[in-house]
Amino acid sequence: MKTLLIVLGLAQASPAAVIYSGIQDIPIPVTFDGVFVDVVNVTSSTVDDSDFSSSQINFFFGGAGVYTSPRLRPVRSIPDQLAPIVSAQLGDVIDESLAFGPVARGGSENHIGSGGAQFPNGGESYLGFLLDLNEDGQYVAGWMRVTLSETGSVGTVHDWAYSDLPGEPVITGTIIPESSSVFLLGLALSSLCLNRRRA
Repeated sequence: MKTLLIVLGLAQASPAAVIYSGIQDIPIPVTFDGVFVDVVNVTSSTVDDSDFSSSQINFFFGGAGVYTSPRLRPVRSIPDQLAPIVSAQLGDVIDESLAFGPVARGGSENHIGSGGAQFPNGGESYLGFLLDLNEDGQYVAGWMRVTLSETGSVGTVHDWAYSDLPGEPVITGTIIPESSSVFLLGLALSSLCLNRRRA
């Protein structure tokens, strides 16, 4: 019985799981409406959802324009809902220490270019964000892999992932729990097996 309690205690202390969308490769049209993406329910639509009743982020003009709901707050150059969204690289940590806009609808322009914090035109990069997963004011960290274009070409939302626990950081491109949680689970299972052999 003591062993079972230890296993349960270790399982509860484990870091958050990472929720992954799977490969989506959603085209971003060059139209004004573009595409509205629901990262929670893994759906997208080209039908206008500017009130964000069934989506959290809108990419348009191939990704040269981005519009966000209060539920999804992208990493920005400064904490303002109209500041440019900044590009993250593979392996970057996304957490609450970064600059995000306030809890409000926001937009972004001038986020594509050759600057270090800009998205490469026509190249893959990552968009970090905070997501109000359960609409309770508690935000989880996440990332989205995108190819954005400002030259009249179609962009792409490739995939995304987010933590299921507020306050837990995520690493761009990572879709498995942190190695520490795997270690703790292995330790707990090993302890359980040893105690059963002794009994």
